Amino acid sequence: MTKNNQGVYRQKKQLSSEILKNIINTFNEDKDFIYQEAVLSAISAIVTAVNESHISSDNPIQKLIESIVHTLQTDPISYRHMQINKSALAKKPLVMQLLILMQDIVNRGQQSRSQEKLIWLSIAMHTAVVLTHYQKKTYANNIMMQFKLAQFSGSSRRTWIWSELPDMPTMSHDNILSILTNILEKNQESTTELDSKNFITQIKLKEDMSIAIAKLGQIEKIVNAYQDAHYLKIRKSKKPCKAQTDNTKVEPINLAEQKPSYQSNNEHTPYYELC
Repeated sequence: MTKNNQGVYRQKKQLSSEILKNIINTFNEDKDFIYQEAVLSAISAIVTAVNESHISSDNPIQKLIESIVHTLQTDPISYRHMQINKSALAKKPLVMQLLILMQDIVNRGQQSRSQEKLIWLSIAMHTAVVLTHYQKKTYANNIMMQFKLAQFSGSSRRTWIWSELPDMPTMSHDNILSILTNILEKNQESTTELDSKNFITQIKLKEDMSIAIAKLGQIEKIVNAYQDAHYLKIRKSKKPCKAQTDNTKVEPINLAEQKPSYQSNNEHTPYYELC
């Protein structure tokens, strides 16, 4: 169970790796884009590795990074699809865009100093597949898009998150959500502080607020997606009505003495609460 500013949540039962593989195998049912078998196999391998790391107690981070790198070293994305520019990426599904960006890290020999990026991009991919199972397409796209922008964009408004995320998170859902929520709350506080400050010039205020709002929007989408994939919000139960005690006195009514009273058309019908 975890608690944040939005309420109290309990963790959902983790989906099996077999269920996640079956979801990935349905990707080609969308005729707008046909995945090559090697691509689906790579996505499946990475998502499964993340899923297994959540329940492993034997150095899950090291095993996860080794599995991710090994999968990407097989070059699942063919050379003709490895064009990394805005228009070329936009023609492909987001999950494939993440895979391309991850393979590019390995192809450039940057996996040693970019392990944390590979892990967080894999977490985003895994979360998106889980959300697909729950038919939460918007959240699935949100988390993939925000991490894609963090890796692909040249703007500090998008890449800032890498300096906030820890290099190697422990692979528990509570720990990951706590990390993301702390970043969210920190940015919420920063935005509030900026809103209350009296800057000398409005230009400076607008510039700083624009950056703060962009950062806040990015982390909000990530937190909401991750939380919705792996947690259920606990609703507060309503207080039961108080039962009537035996000591309650009930005055008898003498119907013979009661005079009928008729409600005027101008009077409002009274509302009686049951509890």
